[in-house]
Amino acid sequence: MMAELLQRRDIFFKGIQTIKVFDAFKPQGAFYVWAKISDKWSGHNGAKDSWAMTNYLIDQAGIGTSPGVAFGPSGEGYVRFAFTVAPRCWSNRSK
Repeated sequence: MMAELLQRRDIFFKGIQTIKVFDAFKPQGAFYVWAKISDKWSGHNGAKDSWAMTNYLIDQAGIGTSPGVAFGPSGEGYVRFAFTVAPRCWSNRSK
């Protein structure tokens, strides 16, 4: 299971590094990635906080994240992506 989670982490991290609106760091022992939202992000529905990014990702791409602020005030400006779901499930979302 550990090898599988490491592989998922590496695949996810490689992909998120190509998205300019996020600055993520590679976790060493966690099964999630914290990504800082760029100040240059234009926002969603008039807001630019972590809830706005979470809602944007759900609305635009069907991607679920956790808003950083849900983990406390210092989490604002971040979103958390978990990679615990198997990759075969990543493309099975409903539109």
